Amino acid sequence: MEKIPVIKFFKHKYGGELLIDLNDIHYIKRGIEKQPVHRCNFYCLILVTDGQEEIGINNDTINAERGTFVAGIPGDVWRW
Repeated sequence: MEKIPVIKFFKHKYGGELLIDLNDIHYIKRGIEKQPVHRCNFYCLILVTDGQEEIGINNDTINAERGTFVAGIPGDVWRW
């Protein structure tokens, strides 16, 4: 578990303190391609609005398609 990269939430990404952020998949896709298995140090909420993707969290895997909502807590291991 120690070797799985951790994606960190940057509270000052845009200047002042940030408590929530919203990103489109196109923004984070390069990071996912480089590190398809990773952990986050923040709560992660994913709403699939188009297409289909296999997403794994810890030991569970789902085929996410349009309308699927996926949630994870800090420390969960994600696999895309």
